[in-house]
Amino acid sequence: EEVGRQWERELADPDAAAVRAETLRACLERLVSSTRNERTRAFYAQKAGHLLGLLGGDTLLADLRPADLDGYVRARRTHHVVEPDEDRPDPRRVSEHTIHKELATLRAALRASARLGLFKGDARALIPRHSPGYEPRGHWLTYDDVRRLVESYHVSQADHAARVAFAVAVGAEWAALDRAQREDVGAEYVRVRGTKSARRDRVVPVVLPWQRELLAFAREHAAGQGGALFAPWAQRAALLSLERAARRCGLPHTPWHDLRRSFAQLLRRAGAQLDDLAPT
Repeated sequence: EEVGRQWERELADPDAAAVRAETLRACLERLVSSTRNERTRAFYAQKAGHLLGLLGGDTLLADLRPADLDGYVRARRTHHVVEPDEDRPDPRRVSEHTIHKELATLRAALRASARLGLFKGDARALIPRHSPGYEPRGHWLTYDDVRRLVESYHVSQADHAARVAFAVAVGAEWAALDRAQREDVGAEYVRVRGTKSARRDRVVPVVLPWQRELLAFAREHAAGQGGALFAPWAQRAALLSLERAARRCGLPHTPWHDLRRSFAQLLRRAGAQLDDLAPT
């Protein structure tokens, strides 16, 4: 009898039936597929994977409760990003900043579903207030650090070392390295094919000796084919390789973005103005 009454309500109000049928997977996939920027779309897809893994893709939005999200946060806090091994004896836990970004992804997905009338709940009440306690990293490499880092790569990894040199020389982000072409590297200017925003596809002037030295190294050792400057390299493998290289040099934990930060800091200390650095 209860099922029959539910059918009657759904026949009388199809919109209510759609709200009841909306799943977490459909909600998150809609957010990912509707995002136009490639990098942002990949970001959302990665965060959605963690949400679906713990909350369940078939979970109905109408059935989500604040306790479910509290449990999600607790589970993520006990999860290790990397299991211990001989290269990294101490596993790293998921950071509070990462959890914050995952909750922000869910919030964005719920807003998109609410705009279409597929979510009638209160996202603010559902998702816990979460302070990431995030402080931007201040670590950057001196030119001597960069040289030691580049030289620490084995001869069989010359293309990888060339990527590091190029990234520091022109402040290139990872996506721009994958798109770099040999024709982009000139004597006075380098095109950086970034994609995150319109101004990330930019031209960077080569004005300092250390830039010229690093670019010369990159041109000599880059192993790309068919016009590409670099050979393909999986991003995860690159991050682990960079961390191992930094450890060999006695440097602290060095994420890939530290190379871009080092570019800015080296130029700043050479007298470049912030207004000139901002577009790069």
